[in-house]
Amino acid sequence: MRKIVMKYILYGSVEKSLLAVVQNLASALQVEFRKRASSYKGGVYYLASDGGSAKVIVQTNFVDDDGYFTEQDFKNYPTLIYFDEIGDESPIGIYGGLDLLRVGEVS
Repeated sequence: MRKIVMKYILYGSVEKSLLAVVQNLASALQVEFRKRASSYKGGVYYLASDGGSAKVIVQTNFVDDDGYFTEQDFKNYPTLIYFDEIGDESPIGIYGGLDLLRVGEVS
């Protein structure tokens, strides 16, 4: 049986405006983001999907009820960008306003 591996990449931006980051990413990736809301993601966030399992999520690095940031190790990045299930294609370098924070795989 073949093992399924999902790849994710986390970027951070010092830009505080989610909308500004979303507009720049939409232009660079040629995708459309949808505005969503979830208390789990700190309120408003944006989602783009290829119609399959690949997706891009732009959200704030918010502080939860226990006083912890979404990404505790990256407190200086108010905006987080998650690329999930991207396969072998990497969006690194697509938009100059992002810093690579973490690359990982989940099986």
